Amino acid sequence: MVGKGFSIRRRRSAIGSELLEEVFLGEAARLTRDDVVQKADVPLERTRMLWRALGFPDSQPGEPAFTQSDVEALRLAARIENDQLLGDGVAELLARVMGQSMNRLAEALTEMLTDLMVDDAGLIDLAAKEPEKAIREAVNRTDGLLPDIEWLMTYAWRRHLLAAAQRALGGAAQDLPDEPVAVGFCDIVGYTTLTRDMSGQDLSKLVEVFESSASDIVVGRGGRVIKTLGDEVMFVISTAEAAARVALELAETFASDAVRVPAVRVGLAWGPALTHGGDLFGPVVNLASRCTGVARPNTVACDREFAAQMDEVDGIEAVKLRTFRVRGYGHLAPYGVRRTG
Repeated sequence: MVGKGFSIRRRRSAIGSELLEEVFLGEAARLTRDDVVQKADVPLERTRMLWRALGFPDSQPGEPAFTQSDVEALRLAARIENDQLLGDGVAELLARVMGQSMNRLAEALTEMLTDLMVDDAGLIDLAAKEPEKAIREAVNRTDGLLPDIEWLMTYAWRRHLLAAAQRALGGAAQDLPDEPVAVGFCDIVGYTTLTRDMSGQDLSKLVEVFESSASDIVVGRGGRVIKTLGDEVMFVISTAEAAARVALELAETFASDAVRVPAVRVGLAWGPALTHGGDLFGPVVNLASRCTGVARPNTVACDREFAAQMDEVDGIEAVKLRTFRVRGYGHLAPYGVRRTG
């Protein structure tokens, strides 16, 4: 009986897998790893490297896990890598950045669709009686959304590409590759303790409110959200004044009863930052993070360089705080950013 039940489950799983492959990839996976390597005419090690960079585990030899679209993607990656305008390693970098971004987007969309289907009593009843029909029904509903979502993804990507190109060209026109920027972090105070006994649904709501509210404030004042980490948002803004106003608005917004998020703390630093793979690196990032760690709940702390920029800002001041001992910096002498009057 156990063997028979396992066989049935495997069959249902295979049916669902093939349906999903046909919807999302256009055809069921029939090609093995060796088939793809032969058809694309790209070395196995190179194929494996790009596949891992996209965020996928290695397939087993002989396992039919690929389609013709995988062959075309591999050929395209090889052409990009051989383009004289691009340097070595560009294809791998693009694959890694796209893989991470698309993985997060795919997980978020799947979560939203799953939540909608779980609330559908008819679909739940069908799944209990006829699992194969339930799978087909769920897939059919998803299929209708794909073209619109895919169009919006391309639209958003091109819009962000335009904005990034304009920023890059603006920097090139000024001939200031080391132009300083304001880097900031905003994180939830006591997040680990707060969420220890929280249900998954409540935690999801908390993170969504925090990320959406913080992103709205940052973008509304001309900043960019670099990344979100559940309990933390990292952002960058080209001027210190705008960064200070964003930081104060973040602290004040999350301190109010209007937003149901616990206290936050914000850290800022001023200096040049290295951009790589859509992320920021350098001492200014580390300083901003350290300042966040020493800030009190619902307040803003900054480094000395950022504080110096506040001398010319109306309505905002930077006041020296006590010295802290922090890892990697020995003694840190931060400043508090606050409104005057």
